[in-house]
Amino acid sequence: MIIGVDVNEAASGTEKSTSQGVAVKSVTLSVVINGVTKTYQSSWPNNVTGCCSTESKTPLLATAGSQQRQGPYYTLIGHSGSNSITGNSEIKNIDSTLTVNIPDNLSSATSAVLKVELLQTNTSLGDPEAYYDFSGGYEDLALLNKNDATIIIQEAAGQIEAPVMVQTNPPPPPDTPVSSTNYVPTASSFYFAGYEDLYPDVGDYDFNDLTVAYQVAEGLDQSGKITALKGTAYLITRGASYSSDWHIKFDLPPGTVGNLVCKVQLKPESPAVPCSTSNPSETNGSADITVFENTTSIFTDPGSPFVNTDPGRPFIQGPKATFTLDLAAPIPASSLKPPFNAYLHVRKTGQMIQLLEVNPSFKDKNGFPFGMLMPADWQPPSERVNLMEAYPGFLEFVTSQGTKSSNWYKTPKADKVLGVPISATWAW
Repeated sequence: MIIGVDVNEAASGTEKSTSQGVAVKSVTLSVVINGVTKTYQSSWPNNVTGCCSTESKTPLLATAGSQQRQGPYYTLIGHSGSNSITGNSEIKNIDSTLTVNIPDNLSSATSAVLKVELLQTNTSLGDPEAYYDFSGGYEDLALLNKNDATIIIQEAAGQIEAPVMVQTNPPPPPDTPVSSTNYVPTASSFYFAGYEDLYPDVGDYDFNDLTVAYQVAEGLDQSGKITALKGTAYLITRGASYSSDWHIKFDLPPGTVGNLVCKVQLKPESPAVPCSTSNPSETNGSADITVFENTTSIFTDPGSPFVNTDPGRPFIQGPKATFTLDLAAPIPASSLKPPFNAYLHVRKTGQMIQLLEVNPSFKDKNGFPFGMLMPADWQPPSERVNLMEAYPGFLEFVTSQGTKSSNWYKTPKADKVLGVPISATWAW
């Protein structure tokens, strides 16, 4: 028997709208068959060979009031709202599965009672306990058939950002299996790339023409070589009139063959569609992926020509894209250099705006960059407010070639920036 679970946890700390979890302490199923009650049960961390399992577990957790970590515990992981499954409206709110192995014939069963006890963890220890705590809300349950359960397991909702998580029933691996995963920058954080699109002209230099959050997971084989790449990206601001395409390019060794799938959703309830018709299904050598195509078409605000850069306008969650690149043969981990080549192609000018961290020479004649990685609490300048006006220390940072005012982003003028850290609201 397979139970679907809709995880409904408080979005606090490392638990957020895109990844939430609870740990399971015990499962008991009591079934009356021909007047006889039969009980199937598991409890953790001791009874690890019992009746029940989920598709993920965490090796060690400390219970409430205890400093000692024990394990393993099975876990239920998901995210807020509907998941990205669009083909079956009946299961689109289900995040995770709980499987109960029943050796008996249930055709004569007259009643059944399922009890799931969630684990109260010692949240004062931080993660992973703070992530897998039970907030006292409710988790919805539903019976699933085998086909729906397979879809849910392959979806793996919220798992890419979950701390200390092991898949117990992973989806079919690529030809070269993945033994471990290296998350870049980390399993619970994203790079934030900001771009000014008028290169080589400074223009308004408000540096909010496009802001993108992205994360890459490197799948590693047993020898530590990369066999697969999986990425997630969000559009956060669009303060540009020009439409652009946002790319991420992986400079792979010559002859490296990979199978590519890239999908984008404009809103949480929207169907997932291919990121771009220009993306090949098979790559050979370096992989240049168009992740977001034609930004003025896919990222809009009906009340403004821009998105999330006008003060007073409500924040709009932007499109989300995911991509996977399964390699036919493993490559050395040293082949790839984070933060990777995440660049902006401006359709009007044909310019490729590169990140300062990737190409330090990509500046104008006065040394000003047009693409940079920003901290997680970055507050973009309001529309048409020059970056140097919003952040007085930025000019010294540029003129000293980064040797001075390295913390320029920590002292914005409050009336010149949008005021709400984008990290608080962009993910879904």
